[in-house]
Amino acid sequence: MLSVHCFSANEDFGYDLLELDREVNYTLCSNPRSTQYLCTMQWVNKTADVTLRAFEAYRDDRCYRTNLCFYAALRDGIYFTGNYPPSGLTLYSRWP
Repeated sequence: MLSVHCFSANEDFGYDLLELDREVNYTLCSNPRSTQYLCTMQWVNKTADVTLRAFEAYRDDRCYRTNLCFYAALRDGIYFTGNYPPSGLTLYSRWP
């Protein structure tokens, strides 16, 4: 199982526990200059986790065309695409 916690300075989506092949979706509202959402992902029973900047308004023109940022937690790391259904995944971060 994967523990996911996403939040911003003004909003906290709480913690989600995801089983294999499950997903969680968040709808974000952004200020074009300052919005930033962080997500922490950790496999249950593992000590290491990954914190990623899931969305930063000034950086994420990669999500602009589709208004979608999609992250996939796979065995070797976290992958990103701006498409759903997901295609063209690129490695965002390896697990520590």
